[in-house]
Order: sequence, then structure tokens, then C-alpha cells
Amino acid sequence: MKNYIILILFLAGITPVFACKCVSKSLAQSYLDADVVALVMVENTYGDRDSNVQQGGTLYTADIKFEKIYKGTGFKVLNVFGASNFINSGSCGILIRKGEKYLILLSKNRNGEYYASSCSAMPQISDYKVIKEYESIFNVIEKNKSKIYFGKFAEYEDLSNKYDIQKKKAISDFTKLDKTLNGKLGIYKVQIRGEGEIYAIQAVQKIGIKEKKIQELMKKNFRVYEGFSTQGEYFILLKL
Repeated sequence: MKNYIILILFLAGITPVFACKCVSKSLAQSYLDADVVALVMVENTYGDRDSNVQQGGTLYTADIKFEKIYKGTGFKVLNVFGASNFINSGSCGILIRKGEKYLILLSKNRNGEYYASSCSAMPQISDYKVIKEYESIFNVIEKNKSKIYFGKFAEYEDLSNKYDIQKKKAISDFTKLDKTLNGKLGIYKVQIRGEGEIYAIQAVQKIGIKEKKIQELMKKNFRVYEGFSTQGEYFILLKL
């Protein structure tokens, strides 16, 4: 199902490597926290230099072109941890190249500057179909912004999700439901306890089809977490 594909793509953009430790965050929360969300293309990289910040050891500069802005205001220069011609697997550095396109969800520092590392929400984009899926998620978040203003989005794992080698796609208990559910989006406020089990659900924006069964499967199979917390009240964004 497409929801797991897009979440995996997003998480791949912020997953740490080896010695680099990152704080994981859901796509929805990254969107809300970011000062700028945009599709950009790297025009040039240069200016390798030592960094005063202990996150990659070195820095280089990337000139970027904004192709589409979903939130915030564009800028010209992105400071990138790492080296412009190789990547050190033991650091938080990231290697980006001229001509590559990225979806950036970044926050500026107190000086108004933007920095990127392997911990940044910055997945590479090579397929515009993927961008359309991100856009649909951003639109749903904006539509419901007033209802989720005081909450926080958590991540979740579907215990029924697995990869079917023969069919070459991810399957779960959701795949047994109506095929017209494919691509549908919903936002739910959930209360969790124990190991992240959902015991109460309130729909903010319903999927709209098979709603009762969807919420039953969420309670049965989902394990919700936000950082190290597996208890409390959070929002989750569900894409089928």
C-alpha cells in the first residue's frame, strides 16, 4: 500500500547512520515545525570548510533553486554538514549533488540561516508521483490546521504490515478492505498506553469508507510512539 511506501521514503531522509544520532519525527509534525517546506533543485555545491558545530566536522555550501514552495519563504544558500565530494559514514554529514532534487522541511536558526545534515527532513525526489502524494498530505494538514493546533503528531507501526515477495508489494490487514480506499487520507486523535496500544480514537478527518473497520484495525495493529513516549494523546496521519 502506498502509505507505507511514502512513509518509508520520508523516514529514509532522516534516518541516522552509524555514530550519528538523530531524533525521529513524523512527516506531519515535521511539516508543522518547519519554517520552510519546498521542492528544490541543487544548482551548485562548493566552499568546503571546518565547522564550529559538532555535527559532521565540516561544512559546504549548496546553492538551491526553489521549484515549488508549500510553506514559508525561499532562500538561496543552504549550509550542509559534510563534504561536497564524499560522505563520512561516521558523521552526520550528507552528500548532495548538482542537479538533484529534494523535498526540504527545514527550520532556520536564530540568524535566519538554514543547515542540513543526515538528520534533516530532506528526502531526495526522483519521481513526481511521489511529490503529488506529499502534496496531498500537506493539503490535508493545512485543511485541518485549526483542529490540530494544540496537538502533536506521533509515528506509528502497523504490526500487520509485511512485504509480499510474490506480489512485490507491501500488504497488511488494510489491503483486505475496499479497493476504493487506496490513496485516502485521514487524521485521528488517539490515546495510547502500555507499549503504544491505542485504546481510544477520535476522528479529525475520517477516511470516510469502512470507517468502523479502519478504526478497529488501528486499535488492533497500531503501535504509536512519539520519541521515547508510548503513552498519552497524539494525532496520527493515516494514508491508505
